[in-house]
Amino acid sequence: MFKTFEQRNFIPITTLQSEQCFETLMSEGEVFGDATLGENQEFEKAYLWMKTQANERIPIREHSKARDLLWGFSRFENHPSPLSPQQLHCFRGIDIKIDVLVPVMECLLSDYDLWHCVLLDTPIVKVSEISKEISWESIFDELSFGPSVQAVFWRLKKEWIIGWSRMV
Repeated sequence: MFKTFEQRNFIPITTLQSEQCFETLMSEGEVFGDATLGENQEFEKAYLWMKTQANERIPIREHSKARDLLWGFSRFENHPSPLSPQQLHCFRGIDIKIDVLVPVMECLLSDYDLWHCVLLDTPIVKVSEISKEISWESIFDELSFGPSVQAVFWRLKKEWIIGWSRMV
């Protein structure tokens, strides 16, 4: 699936954003990641690790205004949808679902399930001789992606939008 989109140079992503972020996107033409690490500082190490990985792995470096990453889903299977009523409580203050085509060179894809090993600060059990942090890098191996894939990117541009809707 992903090689096909790479050939086209874009990855379809759904991102959930606040009304304020969406209004800024529509009026200014782009927004940059500017979120805090969230209310749960328990995951601070994981989010900082992902930011470091994005700095190293996303080839396009036009994100000097970004203080944080934007997140989205490229493929979400075998999990409750983040848009389901059971999951929406996780996204307080998130009002808009935006479907975009993000240039491949501006996003970093990772396996959603394996990301939870990073969040929980546990190694990905594949090779016991390597460090926990080195094992985490396997979340970026597109050949072994599971059914659900997430994406991080530094900016969102109005011209990338292919659809949007308000969340109820």
